[in-house]
Amino acid sequence: MTEPELRTETVPAAPVREAPAMTAVRFAALLYVTLLVLIGVGVLGGGLFAGWKPYLVTTGSMVPAMNPGDLVITESIEPGEAFNPPTIITFRDPGRGLVTHRVVKAERVPGGEVRYTTKGDANRVPESGTVGQGDLVGSVRFVLRHAGKPVWWAQQGRWGPFGAWALLSLGAVSLAAGLLRPRPEPGGAA
Repeated sequence: MTEPELRTETVPAAPVREAPAMTAVRFAALLYVTLLVLIGVGVLGGGLFAGWKPYLVTTGSMVPAMNPGDLVITESIEPGEAFNPPTIITFRDPGRGLVTHRVVKAERVPGGEVRYTTKGDANRVPESGTVGQGDLVGSVRFVLRHAGKPVWWAQQGRWGPFGAWALLSLGAVSLAAGLLRPRPEPGGAA
């Protein structure tokens, strides 16, 4: 006696649907990664095409206009260009390096040079010296809040927040990549 042949039919599996909450998390991750890319491209592109340069704010002297960890985007100046109060400028200070403060007074001195008295918004009094044209780097066009925080954390040796940011960013990239990955067709090969 022969055994009957067993036949099985293959039924296509229903597509696995991701939970709406997970889709929302992936979408938020994609927005975060897109924002990082846009900031990077904007800062680099602005630097290449518009003469903009980013500088990291490292002190609280300009609070509330800017905080440590913000990026200021500074536009290069033209020779002989002058600024009036309350323009915010970035300049070289021999004792401190690059400084970004607000112009509180601009005056032309004998010989035609304009000299600037500056003050940090959080400081009680203006700087004791003046800034000459040769020390100017440029004028601040805009501030990117918190965009430089990871660099500032690293400079300060604050490895806990830096590590948390790095892990969250890597996770966001991974989640965003999952959202962009093609989904298998129902009943088709993966």
